[in-house]
Amino acid sequence: MSDVLEPYKQFFESVTPAINASYTEREQAEAFSHEHWNSMGQLLLHAGTLSKANGGNNLDFKQYGSVLRLLGFYCEDNGLNFSVMAHALAGVMPLEKFATSPEIKKLLPDFASGKLMVCNGMTESQGGSDANNMQTAAVKSSNGYIINGHKSFCTNGPHADYALIYAVTDKEKGFFGGITAFLVDLNLPGVIKEKTFTKMGLRTVHACAIKFENVLVPDAFVIGQPGGGGLMFQEAMIFEKSLMASCHTGTLQRWLNQMIDFSKKRRSLQQPLIKQQSIAHMLAGVKIDLDACTALVDRTIAQMNGKNISRKIESAAVVKYFVSSVMTKNAQLFMNLMAGEGFKSGSVCEIQLRDFLASTSYSGTNEVQKNIISSVF
Repeated sequence: MSDVLEPYKQFFESVTPAINASYTEREQAEAFSHEHWNSMGQLLLHAGTLSKANGGNNLDFKQYGSVLRLLGFYCEDNGLNFSVMAHALAGVMPLEKFATSPEIKKLLPDFASGKLMVCNGMTESQGGSDANNMQTAAVKSSNGYIINGHKSFCTNGPHADYALIYAVTDKEKGFFGGITAFLVDLNLPGVIKEKTFTKMGLRTVHACAIKFENVLVPDAFVIGQPGGGGLMFQEAMIFEKSLMASCHTGTLQRWLNQMIDFSKKRRSLQQPLIKQQSIAHMLAGVKIDLDACTALVDRTIAQMNGKNISRKIESAAVVKYFVSSVMTKNAQLFMNLMAGEGFKSGSVCEIQLRDFLASTSYSGTNEVQKNIISSVF
């Protein structure tokens, strides 16, 4: 494993200082950096676990999870990290697993390098990620499907070249059998990218709603089989929840290091903060949270090659709920530790707190994760 990770470690040590140095300015300006996006393509970070034949590095789930952990540790730009993972986990990896047409397959190397960007289109304003409430519909025509609908919160949408869209093709069949996935060229007539959202956090990654008005998508850009979108979405969410949580553990390790360093340098009552039992115990609690998150992520990723889809779905929901809850809690502890300095706009922890408030909502809210977990009782 160390041989696989060493080039990534050296890469992150080389490129992330410049990314981190400009992060506060870009965050305040809500600026997405194409330069930094392209730099992440140098080691095919956008490729996820793609095979070499499809332009990737042939990493397995464990290896890619470890690479993302390094990304979270070294790169403070949570928006950039989120952009990379949204592209790779909810877009590129499902395409490799499910797409069968040569027309889609030939695009994979450009997705792997980041030359082309794909966004995901499941969420809708009236029902969130609830596929049973989906209004976007695709009707079969003589030479493809005509899509009408509206997808909200498409991460990377303003800059994406393609969208992986889920649409109803048979309402009577429901989630399994009635939902189909499409790869839609966002330059097709009838595709309307709406205004980029203004967000509380994750400002360096952009999102928008995308409207589809009588968009004709050729048959070759159906992903897998018609009606197979439900299964594909389940797999994509397993990828996203499990591997994104691995990146978050890297971020938490960075926070812990920064908190320890601050506690050693900051003095109160004529001694370093870390000498106060209340502070030392708080830091011990962060370490316990980190070890618990890491163990849970590693267990979940180890199950991803298994055939028990129900267990994988449940484990992904557990890890998503637990890690996001830990991140929001410890982001606030970080700010509390730094007191007034932490409350300043642009401080080392203020941006991190705003960014991770979203973690309990994306990839399905934590309340939805509880529904998934409790469904097996």
